[in-house]
Amino acid sequence: MPKSARGALLPPLEMPRVRRADIYRLLRDRILDGTLPSKTRLLSTRELAREYRVSRTTAEDVYQQLESEGFLLRSHGSGSFVGPRLAPPAASRTAAASIPMSQRGAQLAGDARCREPDRVRAFDAGVPDVAAFPWTLWKRCSHRSLRGLDQQALNHADPRGYWPLRAALARHLAQFRGVRATPERIVVFSSSQQVLVALAILLLERDDSAWLEDPGYPGARAALKLAGARIIPVPVDAEGLVVAAARRRAARARLCYVTPAHQYPTGAVLSPPRRLELLAWAEAHNAIVLEDDYDGEFRHAGQPLTALQALDGGGRVIHVGTLSKAMFLGLRLAYAVLPESLVEPLANLRTQLDSFPPLTVQAALATFIDEGHLAAHLRRMRAIYAEKRARLVAELASLTQAGWNLGANAVGVHVALLEPRSGLARAVAGKSRLSLATLSSYALRPLKRDGLFLRYGGLSWAEIEAGAAQLRSECRSSR
Repeated sequence: MPKSARGALLPPLEMPRVRRADIYRLLRDRILDGTLPSKTRLLSTRELAREYRVSRTTAEDVYQQLESEGFLLRSHGSGSFVGPRLAPPAASRTAAASIPMSQRGAQLAGDARCREPDRVRAFDAGVPDVAAFPWTLWKRCSHRSLRGLDQQALNHADPRGYWPLRAALARHLAQFRGVRATPERIVVFSSSQQVLVALAILLLERDDSAWLEDPGYPGARAALKLAGARIIPVPVDAEGLVVAAARRRAARARLCYVTPAHQYPTGAVLSPPRRLELLAWAEAHNAIVLEDDYDGEFRHAGQPLTALQALDGGGRVIHVGTLSKAMFLGLRLAYAVLPESLVEPLANLRTQLDSFPPLTVQAALATFIDEGHLAAHLRRMRAIYAEKRARLVAELASLTQAGWNLGANAVGVHVALLEPRSGLARAVAGKSRLSLATLSSYALRPLKRDGLFLRYGGLSWAEIEAGAAQLRSECRSSR
């Protein structure tokens, strides 16, 4: 007569083929949830193997892993027992732990404006229009660049970026934006936000003053906060950042963040006198200017403006840009053009964030630029976005006749629609069926004149027309 099994009854595993991992997870979970309490004796490995129709070697492997992780205590001749003090308290089995955030973390995590929308809709569509992107050419460049890589490239680990891409970027920026760049002065990142965070940490001591456009880009504000900077909100008018006001508030600031080609979100362009005034301040006070050129390529009237960095004779301007907006968001590549003295320190700091972007994407982009495809794509998209802007302006003509004001600068893929009287923009946005944001929601201080922030880049013609019609109706009903 066979001996009866000695040990706890175990639940069945209803599956055609039981694997080692299935048994391990079953026993681990039953121990953690208290079904198998401390000191419970388990079946022998022979009995376990027979119970679950596996080999004894498999059963022994399961018990050895559970023992090594502290779930079991085993003794030759005595058996295998659930270890002590492993069953969690009853409260923790029924309620998830509430993990507190830091005050700074909670404040930063509460701002989701840097996240792209889950669904593109009017007028929260600042993403690229990928319908016209040359996917076939991109795939060919990807295949050619992969064929040109050897096994050594699989271990690519240069935190400054892939050399051929840095060389291609230097030529592209010199030709299209007037940026004075060499491959040695470029560091490639995974996003412009990562660039801003790394530079803020590298350049600022805690409590250093930093000028920030107001209203301005929330990602830059977050980067400065992470570095512990004291943010100095600087007003923006039709000529961009008001440098005189910034100097009155904090003349000895360490850094200035600015979007000179297309101010985010008002759309203003930094005027030539203001550019020279800003550079003179930086030179006089040994300060740094972070130039965020996030969509300066898309100037719809004439050629793109020369970058602020091109006017800088003292090495005070750091030029930051991204190609994700120009091509497609999934590209995840950005860059910084730096003074030579900052390249290696920033590369070292970069390795503490995420090392380097994937080499395959960098190599494909280098080929895409060198073969002239990026330049052709930018010209094509400049025309497409110019048509979209013209269509939106035409659709909103009745609002401008009623006192609303559209910015005159034809740049980028968003416009600011300024309100005719105080409080109207917020009233429209609060009741709208559209996805609308106000300029004041991007500001740290009250604005003299609020407006609506309309991002149209990723919208189709039909979506622009339908969104504009809805906006006209809502503005009329809110008068």
